[in-house]
Amino acid sequence: MAALYLTAAAVCIGILIYLKCRPERSRLIKKACSESVKKNIKKLDPGPDSGRRVFAFGRRKIQTLVLVMLAASLMAFLMCIKDNNSHELKNGRLLFREGYEGNARNVELWARNTLSGKKQRISVQVREKRYSDEMLGLMLKELEEKLPAVLLGENSSVDHVDKKLNFISRIDGYPFELNYRTDIPAVLSFSGEINEEGLRQREGASEGVVVKVITELRYDDFQGEIDFYVRVYPKTVNDDESFFDSLKATISLASETSREADYIELPVDPSGRGEAIVEYEEPIPYDSLMVFILGAVIAFLLYKRDDETLKKEAADRDKQMLSDYPMIVNKFALFYSVGMTTRGIFLKLCRDYEKNRKAGGGKKERYAYEEMLRTRKKLEEGIGETDAYEDYALRCGLQKYRQLVNLMKQAVLKGKSDISDELSRELEQAFMERKNHARQLSEEAGTKLLAPMFLMLLVVIVIIIVPAFMNFQVR
Repeated sequence: MAALYLTAAAVCIGILIYLKCRPERSRLIKKACSESVKKNIKKLDPGPDSGRRVFAFGRRKIQTLVLVMLAASLMAFLMCIKDNNSHELKNGRLLFREGYEGNARNVELWARNTLSGKKQRISVQVREKRYSDEMLGLMLKELEEKLPAVLLGENSSVDHVDKKLNFISRIDGYPFELNYRTDIPAVLSFSGEINEEGLRQREGASEGVVVKVITELRYDDFQGEIDFYVRVYPKTVNDDESFFDSLKATISLASETSREADYIELPVDPSGRGEAIVEYEEPIPYDSLMVFILGAVIAFLLYKRDDETLKKEAADRDKQMLSDYPMIVNKFALFYSVGMTTRGIFLKLCRDYEKNRKAGGGKKERYAYEEMLRTRKKLEEGIGETDAYEDYALRCGLQKYRQLVNLMKQAVLKGKSDISDELSRELEQAFMERKNHARQLSEEAGTKLLAPMFLMLLVVIVIIIVPAFMNFQVR
């Protein structure tokens, strides 16, 4: 099977290379587009470039198909290699155990009766390899010498313990599970914690209290015990710690003894020296500062958002004006061809726009025509015709409208001179650019669809692989 998957992957790579090097002669691309597909593409794009669009559509289909098959072939090849390396059954009857520190596992097998030919699926539990009792005894004896030092934690020796003992459940290199108990749990608990209050209540606590630590070791059905002694001392505190502990106790006492009063008077001389040595102050609340910082961040983001919103609106305006440009040139060329003057054409475009906008119930404004209305107002105020057109080009701010205004000014200055050829060329170029822009948007949309397609492929692969890995345990 691995060879089949690898061959399929190689074929896919070969097809991709062929499509990259000699796409114009590829029969696969031609076969990828049926007659109905070609008909639909020509219906959407009846221009001379419809053949190129058919070719691009077919190539994109083939590339998507081959890429998905390549990914599936490589994934299947890797899974096949993994499955071949993970066979449990060796020599037809051996199931190898994991090492001493390994885990037990269940192996699913088919057992077949060679006499009757019947077979049945069975589950075999393969437990990890077990230490012999002799080896466990040697480990226990070895651990008796190491265990006290391992459990000391931050303490210097078993003769002076004033910090928590490190009662760990397992020790590296040994298979035993460890459980602890002590003969004086009121002083030293089973978790290794020192009970300071219980310790100070013991007689001679300042000289240390001897506590027996019993460690129970278990491994499978083997049990052992290691005992050792530690001398536990009260926690050593410095002057500051002692001072503040005393202060807390004094404050607690003052709080209880003044329950009937309206307030608590905090002590300023907890040590009884006869002078005030304690000053109190409330912690500075930082909530207001956090609100201020959060507000500043939000304000900055809103400030930048307005810039981005304005930038997007300006970009949308330019796109809309470029989209309207071919139709404006087309109308201008049409009216000019029937003998209308430049001013008359401009005013008619304004009137038609106002009429259509009223008929449409105040539909979305078209920026190019709105600028025309502003220019018409200036014409009515007496501004020169060429100056008004020049102002229109400046407000539009796009090179295309600058070209149109140049033709309009040329028509005004030359009178009846014919600019039909220039208008025809400008119109043809405008529609060609509009078509190219539409094609570019179509290709971008097709490219964006690849991500969801690969995401769906990934989901399918996960659905296939996850159950396989759940049933597979690394040995």
